[in-house]
Order: sequence, then structure tokens, then C-alpha cells
Amino acid sequence: MKQQKRSLDNRPEKVFLKREGLFSIELIAILLSIVLSCVWILSGCNNTNEEPHSYNSENDESSIINGENEKYDSENTGTGISSRVKYMSFEDTLATATDIMVATYTGRTERHGIYYDLEFIPVKQIKGTAVDGNIHVRICEQSVSVVDRDIGYVVSPSRYETGANYVLVLEKFISVYNLYDLYLPLNNILIESGEKPTMYNDSFVGDFSASRIEGKSSTEILEYIEDFQLKGEDVSQVVGYDYIRSTNLADVVSSSSVVIEIVPVELLGANENNDTERFVCNITNSLKGDMREGQITIIFVADTVDIGSKYIVMLERLGDSDYYILSSKASVYANDGAISEKVKTMIQSSSMGEKN
Repeated sequence: MKQQKRSLDNRPEKVFLKREGLFSIELIAILLSIVLSCVWILSGCNNTNEEPHSYNSENDESSIINGENEKYDSENTGTGISSRVKYMSFEDTLATATDIMVATYTGRTERHGIYYDLEFIPVKQIKGTAVDGNIHVRICEQSVSVVDRDIGYVVSPSRYETGANYVLVLEKFISVYNLYDLYLPLNNILIESGEKPTMYNDSFVGDFSASRIEGKSSTEILEYIEDFQLKGEDVSQVVGYDYIRSTNLADVVSSSSVVIEIVPVELLGANENNDTERFVCNITNSLKGDMREGQITIIFVADTVDIGSKYIVMLERLGDSDYYILSSKASVYANDGAISEKVKTMIQSSSMGEKN
């Protein structure tokens, strides 16, 4: 069965991952956040439209793997992070994955706080849409236990060897705050040519599809995956929210739900895990949308705004919630007056065009 197609047009589309039996992801929470660190990835501000006009973000936090998270005894693990995940069979994992591919690890890794972004060169796309260039797989180094199973393992980027080919079973993760679209590995599956394939850091035995997988080579498992992809069920869903991909000002203004003039007045904190900063801002003028003057809390890419300076920002509502995020990677402009008039003209022209 072919993967469900999802349009990635100019308006962010709700593309949450929700799977039965896994950690429930609330509307205002999404991946890329650990309980022990305040990670404000996908929600920017909360618009209550009630007196006083204060727009705040209160993000529930969930991890880059689909499980509950708690602080772990670092003396026991050395990682300081622990997660619990619901067990999934090999076939369930294949059906859930948005992307399955053969790829070569380049050896290049970027660290973002507790996260490691590993670069791979795609060699063969088995499931999902092939992309131009290399991909980045995000791993959080941590200890993981499987709920109701006597299974525990440690996730670490050190398991991957430079130049080796791997069959990657992944979920795609989209966020306007990421440098690039990311991929999240599912259930610690490691299938490398010449090595014994593992899942949950264990060999494919017992519940791991024993009748079809146990004792088979990596090549045979790859053939099995390809066959399953053609015949098996597909319940995959991209994680996160898409955003306006254009960086043209007219496109961003036209496609954004909210355009406001703001002045940052307080830095609430910075997050090294995704290089963002969270500011309380005064809304000085609403150019588009129904947001009134007051205060709003917005997440920005680090080092893009200063307290006391004037900006125009374009926002998008997060699904059906009262939360907002930047609508594109070109949604923040220093407000020198001229840009404000230019944006107003664009909004008026767009409004007149819709009426005609």
C-alpha cells in the first residue's frame, strides 16, 4: 500500500502523529522537547482573547521518541535522560514509518544540546518521498525502557559507523524552527550490512517477528521490508506542522493568518536544544488577523530580535488551538516604518483581490 500523500502548500497543515498505544501528543505539544529542559519548539503564543489581553505559551513537553520522559539517575546511565515507550512489533514499526531508506552515514554530526543530528546520504528510497541532497537523523542520547516488557536499551549516536550503509526506519519531523526537515529513528532499529540486525538493542527474536526475521541476513530483511511495503498496511503520518516555504515577503504576508507589529520587552529564556529564544512582546498594531493589542509570547530563532526594538512578525495558528508559531523562516522583519507601509499595501491589495 502506498504512503498517504500530504499536501505541503503555502498554509501550514496539521500533521500530528497520533498512534494507538503510544504517548498521546496534545494539540499544543509536539516533539523536540524533554521534561528536564524547557523546549519551546512548535507553540509560540496563546491567544485567549480575554481580559487582560495576555497571550502566553504553556507547552506540555514530550520527547523526540514517543514515550513519557522523566529525569534519570545519571549515576546509573551516564546520560541523565530516561524514556519509556510502548512496544511495537517490527511490522507495526514499518507501517508507522513515514520513510524507510538505505543510507550511508557520512560521519558528520551536529550537536544541539541533548540532540545529535547525524548526516546520511540516501542510497535507496523504499518508503516515503525521496529528497534532494543529504538528510539529518536526530537522536537523543538516553536510556529507554519498553512498557510492560523486560527490555531496556541506550540510544547513542556512537552506534553508527562512518561510511557504513544502514536501513533506516524513520519518521519525518517538520518545524519552522528547525534548520532543515529532520528524521527521527523508530524503536532503535539498526540494520547494517554485515552486522546482526537489532531492534530495541536486541536481536530479532521472540516477539520481533521471529518466524520471518530470526536468523535472516540484512539483505533478506531488506527484501522482506520491500515486500511488506508493497503489501502491508500504512498508518504513517508526518510529525509536526508544515510552514510557508517561500521567503518572498508578498507570499508570506498573503499566506499568514496573523501579521502584527511588536516590541520585545522581556526574554523568558533560551533553548540550546533548538537554538531558540522566547520573548514576551507588546503588540503595538494588528495588521492582519483578529489579535488585539496587548502582550504575546513568541518563540524566535536565537539572536534575531532585541528587547526594545520594533518588528513586524507573521504568525500562523497552531491547528485549532489558541497557539501561534512563526509562519515561515522569513516571518520576522525589523520595522523601520517603510516595511510597515509596504506590508499594509500588500494586505490591502490582497483583500481587494479577494473581493473581486
